[in-house]
Amino acid sequence: MARAPIKVAILDDYLDTAASHFQSVPDIDLTVFRDTLPAYSHPKTTDADRKALVDRLSPFQVLCTMRERTPFPKDLLQKLPNLKLLHCTGTQFNTFDMTAAKELGIVVAMATGKRATAKPSRTPQDITTGGQHPTTQHTWAMILALARNVAVDDRVVKTVPGGWQSGLATGLSGKTLGLVGLGRLGAAVARIGYLAWGMRIVCWSENLTQEKADKAAEGVGLPADIAGEKLYKTVSKKELFEQSDVVSVHYVLSERSRGVVGEQDLGAMKKSALFINTSRGPLVDEDVLLTVLENGQIKGAALDVFDIEPLPKDSPWRKASWGTEGRSQVLLTPHMGYVDEGVINAWYEETAENVKRWEARENEVEFSDEDDDPEVVSAMIQFAYKQQYDKPTKVNESMPFTVKLFIMADKREFPSLMAYTVLEMQALARGIVQGPIGIPEDNAFSRTVKLIYSATNDTEKYAKMLRQIAVEYAYKNNAALEDKDSGYTDVKNHADCFGNDLFEYSGEYSTTK
Repeated sequence: MARAPIKVAILDDYLDTAASHFQSVPDIDLTVFRDTLPAYSHPKTTDADRKALVDRLSPFQVLCTMRERTPFPKDLLQKLPNLKLLHCTGTQFNTFDMTAAKELGIVVAMATGKRATAKPSRTPQDITTGGQHPTTQHTWAMILALARNVAVDDRVVKTVPGGWQSGLATGLSGKTLGLVGLGRLGAAVARIGYLAWGMRIVCWSENLTQEKADKAAEGVGLPADIAGEKLYKTVSKKELFEQSDVVSVHYVLSERSRGVVGEQDLGAMKKSALFINTSRGPLVDEDVLLTVLENGQIKGAALDVFDIEPLPKDSPWRKASWGTEGRSQVLLTPHMGYVDEGVINAWYEETAENVKRWEARENEVEFSDEDDDPEVVSAMIQFAYKQQYDKPTKVNESMPFTVKLFIMADKREFPSLMAYTVLEMQALARGIVQGPIGIPEDNAFSRTVKLIYSATNDTEKYAKMLRQIAVEYAYKNNAALEDKDSGYTDVKNHADCFGNDLFEYSGEYSTTK
């Protein structure tokens, strides 16, 4: 009997980008939500808001999220009994309770944006390097727009009859750029400031040492020292806020870092200084920042992130009076730092592919009456559904098992199981080639995987090559099963030892299991 379609929800898809990528995913009942309900655990969220969020999410077996737009704490996960797959985008999930997901048996998977899809439609973009990350571009767009009065002048020219220049721009050449946090994004932002305008770079974070700062400079192609001076100079937090003409925040949000920029820090800034936050809203004491800007204590602030997102309709940030009557200039964008056409589409492409793969694992394999030896078929299905890939670094060990399963299905002409193992080999090959472990060595295994991988983007080529590749590899590595009895025993042993655990893929599909 055919199963009911799997209920899948796309959350927080503000620009309605996801749906087109899911057209090739069969047997799903897709719902797209283009708004975000209040976060379940935020102190300002009411009981009615929490109920509305649970009511919205509880019918779905699969939830596909966009970054941390909807947090998933334990209290919320416990109220979603139907949830089986929670799919994330990006690489940081500090607002997801991963321990609770594991305890509840919820698979947590991710799309990394590393172009792992079978048919990529755009140029690959590795956002794990700070220089290519769209947030680096957005940070500088905001710094320049604020310093050069771009937004204010645009409004004046368009809305004020005869309006023209609004004020003097702030030059950046030779000024001091202060980085609160010097990870990959902070280092990349600093690099641009130094190379483009000769800015002096100072940096601080709680655990930053000068040695780490030197390595960060060298990591983006800059020397650690220039004329006897440190290029990325570590200073105290107080010194950074006192000395900087531009302060840019690039810190990871955690319970410990919440409010890391507070009253003393903002109060120490120059009156001519600019404050930029493209990281996370709760890193900054928002009430203090509002007061500083209302009183005109600094020249201006450019903010892409906020404590509550999207901003409520009655948010004090939503007003046109910034920059008037003694207030500081304020430039706001709606968390656009990572909202890049290539990145977002890559995430949704990978998400759809992963849902399709997960769905194939969830659905029962149905064989016709013509399939022989039910015990062997049963053992193979057990193997396919119960095999666990413990960690991404063990994916090498999984490929021989999967190839072996393909050979068994091929010899016995079980097309459904063959199709299943083809999907598995494609996923494993891409995970091995593109994933965190890589296969730099040149041996029979790596050559086989590269051959399989090279064929995944060409359906006709894949169909012709796969059987030959798999058979040759299997026989050469003693993976072939010569007779039915040994095949049954071997596969059944594998199935039994793996128990009832779920799959874990490398790179593009990883779980808490």
